[in-house]
Amino acid sequence: MTLLFHASDLHFGAEDTAALAWFAQAVTDQQPDAVIITGDLTMRARSAEFAAAQAWLADLGRPVLIEPGIHDLPYFTPSAASGAPMGG
Repeated sequence: MTLLFHASDLHFGAEDTAALAWFAQAVTDQQPDAVIITGDLTMRARSAEFAAAQAWLADLGRPVLIEPGIHDLPYFTPSAASGAPMGG
């Protein structure tokens, strides 16, 4: 049987560190086959927020599938969101 873990709306930049620690511990304890993240990785689509999310996800040590959310699009330069890669 395949075991998948799902989390949503991590909002790095305004993250709940206790919730992230709980989730990371559950991943360590149960070793799911993959982790699925949907919704907002970041709060304001800032580079530092994406870097923090990337580091946390890499530390999980499991394959990760991500579906970004609206908070992951640049707020202050809407034209940058049209066709440009995220991560700005």
